[in-house]
Amino acid sequence: MKLKQILNNISNTEILHKLFEFYPEQKESLDGYVDVLEKLRNLTHKESDFKIVIYQVVDFSDEERYWSVSGQKDNDPQYWAIEYTPWEEWLSSEVEFDKRLSLVSVIALCLWEMTWSGFDQEKIKNDIEELNKIALKIIKE
Repeated sequence: MKLKQILNNISNTEILHKLFEFYPEQKESLDGYVDVLEKLRNLTHKESDFKIVIYQVVDFSDEERYWSVSGQKDNDPQYWAIEYTPWEEWLSSEVEFDKRLSLVSVIALCLWEMTWSGFDQEKIKNDIEELNKIALKIIKE
């Protein structure tokens, strides 16, 4: 199932309730999340070359468990960070997830990951460009 299909079947209220259950400290950013959900509902998807994979990780140093949201390309065992990926691509991606998760949990976890760098795609794009400049500078040194 694609992320957009899941999103279309769950209300903002349900998503936000679950998001704040996972991340209570994010309640202070309610307006940002509401704005992003509305943007996501109105965006046209753009084909993606990855699927979204959500799996549980155990931090063996303190036994803490958390959900990881990553991208994975076909025939590639590597998981990739996707928080800087355009939201249009998230929407068209298939989602593979631990069956212990509900669909509303899947959306909440994806929402948190896709807004990790902010609530505005233009700002996120600028952050990526800045990171690329820094990386190029380091490579040249």
